[in-house]
Amino acid sequence: MLTKIQNGLSGLDLTEWHSGYRAYRVDTLADIPFDTYSDGFDFDTEIILGLHEAGKAIAEVPIPTYYGDEICYVNGMRYAKDVTVDVLRHRLGRMGFGRGTGSIDDAYDIKHSPYSSHGVLLDWLGEKGRGRILDVGCSDGQFGALARELGHHVIGVDLVKHEGVGERLDGFVEADLNVGLSDEAGTGYDIVVAADVLEHTIEPAALLNDMMERTAAHGSIMVSVPNFAHWYPRARVVAGRFDYDQRGLLDRGHVRFFTRRSFERLIADSALGIERRAVVGSPIEVLDRGGVSPLGRFASKVAAADRIATRIWPTLFGYQFIYELRPI
Repeated sequence: MLTKIQNGLSGLDLTEWHSGYRAYRVDTLADIPFDTYSDGFDFDTEIILGLHEAGKAIAEVPIPTYYGDEICYVNGMRYAKDVTVDVLRHRLGRMGFGRGTGSIDDAYDIKHSPYSSHGVLLDWLGEKGRGRILDVGCSDGQFGALARELGHHVIGVDLVKHEGVGERLDGFVEADLNVGLSDEAGTGYDIVVAADVLEHTIEPAALLNDMMERTAAHGSIMVSVPNFAHWYPRARVVAGRFDYDQRGLLDRGHVRFFTRRSFERLIADSALGIERRAVVGSPIEVLDRGGVSPLGRFASKVAAADRIATRIWPTLFGYQFIYELRPI
């Protein structure tokens, strides 16, 4: 039963997680932090998860098993609890919660759901017809590539040129957004997009003003920002467990936090007007990240309930706010 749970949560397909008879390559052990693992019996689970996280191959070899008269000192219930906690922590780390046990790709995942911030922005872009777009904070260009499929000419801007971004976009400009958009980015864009970007900048007002200067007279700015008043950050703060996660609302790269009221005050202070706005709920699809989702249809029901709650109480259940802005 434990093996089935661990396979489902980790995405592995091992016949046995609990054999104590293991052989490890020394150079492989050098690539994982095994010295930080438990000194208890759940060490065997932690080292499997560490090998999996590091992309190492795990081979299973069948052997005959003989039990002698030795006494087993394993507390079965405690062991079951420990290994379950280990694999849950691993799964949550792959979903972006907590500090994690391994590396997370610096490139941001594209959100394919039509109920996500990317889905709403792409829907808005599809209404605009063909135009010139400046994708600020384009990451690896996956969002920009979808905008190109809609017929737009897309130039991306980011601090680092990720692999493949040159093929996905019509052009790329390297720039530190905390310093500002370089002259190389150009001006006269029909739309400037900043999807999940402003919260990563020290002075978001300065970047907003810079983006405004890049738009054409008829142009607009489309942005999405996380909602710090969402129930998850609120619960973390109330519980006294505020800390950064690898992804999400408490992404370790966030240096500014917004509520709907504080962000709309920033918009007004930047001499921008709200053309339209939307709110999206929690990205339930992350349950499938890092393994095979054990929830199945239940996840879709949770997502539907979350969307209803978001419509009723957007400041508590809204995960992200999306805006189209125009200069006043």
